[in-house]
Amino acid sequence: APEVKAQLSRRQYVDAIRSYSKLYEPVDIFFKVVMVMDENLQIRQNRLALMREIHQVLAAPFADLSKLSPPGAEPLPAGVSK
Repeated sequence: APEVKAQLSRRQYVDAIRSYSKLYEPVDIFFKVVMVMDENLQIRQNRLALMREIHQVLAAPFADLSKLSPPGAEPLPAGVSK
């Protein structure tokens, strides 16, 4: 993630996307193996916090994913999260 941030700050967008894409597989495997919505509340909250951190570090610099919504659904107002 520091490499991606550095590349974005230098406006090396193609390089940043290449670096970012290398992270897809390990993150994907992690979330296929780990049950985020665990029955144990503390574990669930920790894993949801981890997801937020991953989003902030990896996705937020590229796009505002809060603007995505299912077809026909209204997007959330700015500053509002689920």
